[in-house]
Amino acid sequence: MSVSDQHGGGLTLQNILGDDLDSICCFLHVHPFAQWCPPTERLRGRCLEMPMWVERPLVRRCLRSTTAEDWLVGRQWMRRQHARLTARRIYRNFGWPRQLCGLVCPQGERSLHVLEHLKRLTKVNYVTWMMDDHLLRFQEGRWQYPGNLRETMRKHLRDARAVFSISAALAEFYKKEFGVTSEVLVAPADYGCEPVWLSPSSGARCRLGYFGRLHAWQLDALNRLVPLLRPADCSLDIFCPAEDARDTLVAPGVCLRGWLPRKNVVAQMRTCDAVVLPISFAESDRNLCEFNVATKLSELLASGTVILAVGPEYAAMTKLLQSAGAAQIVTNPGVPELARAAFCIKDTTHRRNLLVAACELLRRDFSCVTMRDRWRSGLKALNNRRLTLPPFNSSMHSD
Repeated sequence: MSVSDQHGGGLTLQNILGDDLDSICCFLHVHPFAQWCPPTERLRGRCLEMPMWVERPLVRRCLRSTTAEDWLVGRQWMRRQHARLTARRIYRNFGWPRQLCGLVCPQGERSLHVLEHLKRLTKVNYVTWMMDDHLLRFQEGRWQYPGNLRETMRKHLRDARAVFSISAALAEFYKKEFGVTSEVLVAPADYGCEPVWLSPSSGARCRLGYFGRLHAWQLDALNRLVPLLRPADCSLDIFCPAEDARDTLVAPGVCLRGWLPRKNVVAQMRTCDAVVLPISFAESDRNLCEFNVATKLSELLASGTVILAVGPEYAAMTKLLQSAGAAQIVTNPGVPELARAAFCIKDTTHRRNLLVAACELLRRDFSCVTMRDRWRSGLKALNNRRLTLPPFNSSMHSD
């Protein structure tokens, strides 16, 4: 995971770990993700890039073919070689004669394989934080791991001194699947302003807003919502980078307004009757939606305006918000459903009930104090060791 300002996981690490990031001597990136979402400026001098040789920028330029790169990266022998050589490199530069101590944020298989090879070379004490589980596949009506990855995941979770999960749904899955207990750790926020008790817009039309990047799992839900806007007497302002805009979103009732500076986002949210939380209905995104709580959720809860969640019933965020009564939810998008949701959002009594519940959910489960206390419990599980490695040397040799 890259501790980046451009990605939800990176922002979550900064919000929860805070000054503890300064006690981490080196950030090891075994995936090229950090090339796409660079680490925040203050940490870049302590980052070590360790992708496969074929993913290095110079090699990419020489290949001039993403097809060739994808083919090589997809070879099992390449992945095994990378894990083995990367583990040896870490051991040579950090391990001997010390024990290693750190935080692991695996989303795919690379971190797991590198860590397993490293554990054969030296003692490793670690806390793992599962922000996503990209290895899970919903097939034949049940969750499965491809090949032998189930055993790899089981060993990774059981060997960890502490396990953090991004949602209660994922924590429950790991408990059932592997017998592993984990603590829920999600992006926090604190309530800093009076709720917008009365609908900001005048007239019957409900003004909705979406704020953030547009990736597959947001686009799927928004594409279902857009054709319903005009018939349901709603409008939608979308604040996203220009490169994220899609032709499918150009429709009556939709206004693409560009990217907002982070400091202006909450104030703009509070001018909307409700902010949209889109959650994909696509089976291909189910491993994310059923188990993920987005970084954006705490910010929406803290904005002081109503959340309109559009997503399937099985999604972790849908279940969380529904059980708390903290959002207006549409799980079966259609004109009658959206029109009913818009009426409730503008109704003063119903709106107040949603906002009070959202405030309570934020205070109870998403506050900065709560999340930092949970993080500190993970540090205690490392026998009070500091999350440090030997002094970082930028001239470290590589394979």
